[in-house]
Amino acid sequence: MLVKKLLRENIVRHQIVESIVKYSQFTEGQEDFPDVNAQCLNASAVVTWLNDELKRVEGNKGAKDSDKVMKKQAKAGTKDVADAIFTQKNIRSIQDDDIEKYIANLANFISKEPDVIMDSNPKSVKSDLGGNQVTVNTGLPAIVGIVYDKQDGNFKSISSCPGAGECVLGCYARKAFYSFDEDKTIKLARRLNLLWNDPQRYTERILEELRPTAEEVKLSSIGHKNKMKLVIRWNDAGDFFSKRYVQVAVDVTKRLLKEGYNVMSYAYTKSGAYAIELNSNNDFVINFSTDAHPREVQQVDDYDSEREMKRATKVPKELWSQFFIPKGSSWLKTIKGIPRFRDEKSPEALKDVIYNKYGDIDKISRDSLVFNFELPYKQSKKNKYNVIVLPTGDSDINGQRKDVKMSYLLAH
Repeated sequence: MLVKKLLRENIVRHQIVESIVKYSQFTEGQEDFPDVNAQCLNASAVVTWLNDELKRVEGNKGAKDSDKVMKKQAKAGTKDVADAIFTQKNIRSIQDDDIEKYIANLANFISKEPDVIMDSNPKSVKSDLGGNQVTVNTGLPAIVGIVYDKQDGNFKSISSCPGAGECVLGCYARKAFYSFDEDKTIKLARRLNLLWNDPQRYTERILEELRPTAEEVKLSSIGHKNKMKLVIRWNDAGDFFSKRYVQVAVDVTKRLLKEGYNVMSYAYTKSGAYAIELNSNNDFVINFSTDAHPREVQQVDDYDSEREMKRATKVPKELWSQFFIPKGSSWLKTIKGIPRFRDEKSPEALKDVIYNKYGDIDKISRDSLVFNFELPYKQSKKNKYNVIVLPTGDSDINGQRKDVKMSYLLAH
């Protein structure tokens, strides 16, 4: 069973690259990323794939509003949306009958610097409500990205989630919002391209973007007992795929702190090595995702036999769905936008289910289980709480706090 599972994961992980081109007979990294196995791609084959992808998308359009239908199906989990490296609009903007010009257009298109590297999303905004912080986040293409390497003039595929395991089968960044948003899709691709070609410029761009926000946060703290802080979330899509990228995150955090700003960084990762490395960094709060590849999980388990490292586990829907009231493809929600429990007994009953399933494995107590909305305002001692994260509309405050050890994500 394990062999079959790993084989299926490997197929899913690489199916998009295999649909783009036949691999060349060599691989080549890059001076700043010697630990990355970058696969060189045949430029003409990339163009062929783009044209075939456009035909596939247009062939699926049987009605004027089919994009909305596909989006609704994907949210409901009834349709497997293909990885969106380039969407219909993106492809049309670079098409040309002259294949050489088409290739040049593609290289120029993804080589443009992204408009922004740091932004915010609804979940990070919810994390700020009622708190003394401002959260920003950044991400890269999920699972696989394509870059144009200016050093040698080749297109290359990069595994942006090298530690991914079973999560590749239900990745939010592949199947939901990012697959439909034209601007989000190309923004992620351009971030990866800039990072790959010029990590120092990537670092400076982030600092340029964050300093004004950090300064506003600093000024807003004057005269207040509780100082405001800037919270940076790395990898709301993608992951730490290289030592050099980890260094970017560490350097940005360290430099802002050195400049006198109240800053902290946090991230989820499926890389065992980087989880271990960042776990000892006091400026970082790292969450290891347990749906990583088994080799990554084993690496963390060997390092952390007492299971003290922060971890995040996706809880199967069949364990928790009965405690909420369904509404269409989602859930009936409260005025605060979080799922409404079926009755007053459901919250504690859900905690019992989580504890019975994970209590012994994760070495947690039943009393330590809380929801995000039950966390006290002030942080307590390290690893005091274990948080159940609601399936939609919840904040990500659990991932940011050192007094939270386990996050149980009710995967929608």
